[in-house]
This record gives sequence, C-alpha cells and structure tokens, in this order.
Amino acid sequence: MPRYIYNLTKYALFVVLLLSINNLDAQWAGSSSPAGSSNVNTSVVKSNNSEGTKVYLGLGLGGYSSSLVKSAVYQYPINWISGNIIEQKESKTRGTNCILGFLGKTKTQNLTTGIEMGLGYHTKDIDYTYYDNFSGSVVESIGTVSSLHVGIGVPIRYTFVHKKDAEAYFQGVFGYGYVDVIDDQYISYLDGGKSIFYGGGAIGGRVSIFFAELGYNSTGYLRFGMAF
Repeated sequence: MPRYIYNLTKYALFVVLLLSINNLDAQWAGSSSPAGSSNVNTSVVKSNNSEGTKVYLGLGLGGYSSSLVKSAVYQYPINWISGNIIEQKESKTRGTNCILGFLGKTKTQNLTTGIEMGLGYHTKDIDYTYYDNFSGSVVESIGTVSSLHVGIGVPIRYTFVHKKDAEAYFQGVFGYGYVDVIDDQYISYLDGGKSIFYGGGAIGGRVSIFFAELGYNSTGYLRFGMAF
C-alpha cells in the first residue's frame, strides 16, 4: 500500500508542475503583446483556438493492463498443504480504461496541447486444478488475476480538418505511468509494480460532442467518449 501512495503522490506533483508551467506560459504570452496591437492579437488567438476541444472524457478498449492480464499465468503459492497446478482454464478478460484530458491553446496554428490522466483495470478468473500434498487429493478451485495501470501525460494534437461541429486530428500522448499485476493471493507478478511509458499515438475525429480515436495508446487501441 505505501508503494501505491508513493507513486500516486508523484503523479499529483507532476500535475501541479505542468499546470504551473502552463499558467506561466499563458501570462508571458499575454504580457509580451506590443502596444496598440491588441485587436490583431485577439483575432489570431480566436482563429487558432477558440473553437478547439478543451476537455475530453472517455473509455478505452485494450491497452497495457488488458495485455498483461491476458498473458499472465496464474501462480498459486506452493506451501506445505499444496503442490503445483496440474491444469488451468482462463475466462475472458474483463475491464476497461478511463481517460480525462484537458487541451489548451498554443502559438502554432491548429496545434493544441495540455494534460491527460488515464487509469486502466482488467481482470480474469481462472479455473485451476492442483494436487494437495496434505490430503493426497486433486482439488479444483477458482483464482483471479488483476492488473492496474495509471498514468499521466502531455497530449499534443494537430487538427487537420476543422468545421463548426466536426473535426479530424492526429494526437500523440507522452508521459509516465505505473503498472502492476496481482492475483487473489496478493502476489505481485511484477515484483511490486514498475514504472512504464504512458501514452501513444492515434488518429481521431469528433462529431458534435462525441469523439473516437484509433491507434496505439496505453489506455486503449480504440478510445471514445465525449468532448466539450
């Protein structure tokens, strides 16, 4: 538990740092406008950014946690009353990814950037059979393997088609994440979890308030949801 708290604390500090840098950049950009040119600068800012997506919230299918759970082999602990697993049968992987992102203006036409946070959780049940050394019999039971992936990154979006109620774009996300795989015996298959890249790249589109992205992201190969 302390390890999770330690990693989540690092994510929180990273968020504060990014927001602080973004705020300082916005103040610097506003203070550097030459006298008498406020009308021109205002029109440029509106043209570049006033109609862009500011917030997006959605779900993702696939991704890091899903892949790790699918490939995980259940490891029932060997102790004085149990032996090795003889046979096991896996159920389908369940779970999803959640994403929340914020985008802001830049000085480049059609380019926005900001911050994205993501969380993925997937699990699967395993019917397994093992030999019990204590009773000398074969025992059937059910186990569970789960994976948690959290991360935070910087999305960079280039919108190449922009209309009043629709847009198409390329987006890359680059950041830092944490992942772990555990079973129902609280055994970590990654030695207590590990740091990992968070993000990826995709091509996406938005119609009205709905968006969808297809590509490779740690929080899903297909991501969809609402954008405001």
